[in-house]
Amino acid sequence: MNEAKGFSLMALRERLLAGLVLAHRESAKGDIGPVSKGRRVGAHQRGFSLIEMLLVLGIIAFIATMLATNIFKSKGKADVKAAQAGVRKVATAVDQFYLDSGTIPSKIEELVTRPGTATNWGGPYLNESQLKDPWGTPYVIKVPGEGGQPYAVISLGSDKAPGGADTAADIDNNQ
Repeated sequence: MNEAKGFSLMALRERLLAGLVLAHRESAKGDIGPVSKGRRVGAHQRGFSLIEMLLVLGIIAFIATMLATNIFKSKGKADVKAAQAGVRKVATAVDQFYLDSGTIPSKIEELVTRPGTATNWGGPYLNESQLKDPWGTPYVIKVPGEGGQPYAVISLGSDKAPGGADTAADIDNNQ
């Protein structure tokens, strides 16, 4: 009657147990496993060799280095763009200050807190957080500006010092 069904859980269980017993007997003889009589068996080799591991780690380190350099270059360019936008924003605030009071602020802080000498001060023109560039250095107001301009708003760049090149170059609203 079991043969008519074609499938029996009991027969499947017996076949599995027989296969496990056979595998156990062969591994006890040394025919199966990572090492057989002092030589490696290719079909049953397990794990990775030290050279394979070092090769994979080297590839991962190379990829990580490439990604990191691209990310840092992109961050530098983004910081320059943010500083340019910040310089424009501070310059707009200086213009508003001038329209309200008739003078150009002598310090960047006068855009946030009312100076004692200012009349018709309509500020604050900026928040405290807007007084610094992406590198954490306060923007500088230079009166008079270069080239006959009444003022210049300057970010000193990533080197936080006058001059420089690339991301360390000064950013001026009159450029």
